[in-house]
Amino acid sequence: MRRLQCFASGLAAAVLAGCAVGPNYHTPRLPMPDQYAAVSRAAQAAPAGAPGAAAAPAQIDLAAWWQALHDPEL
Repeated sequence: MRRLQCFASGLAAAVLAGCAVGPNYHTPRLPMPDQYAAVSRAAQAAPAGAPGAAAAPAQIDLAAWWQALHDPEL
């Protein structure tokens, strides 16, 4: 019985230690595609409806969303 308690305690400690994040953790920067970054910056720069504001993206028919991917396998 004592061995089982020690094993369970050790297992619980290992599981909890695996969830810990160090004090110097920073969210990694992910590369952003140029096309997305340009659209995102333009949308943030001008409010909607303002002259020079980015055009709204084309609407996609959600009933056939897979066709927007242009993938013959889908």
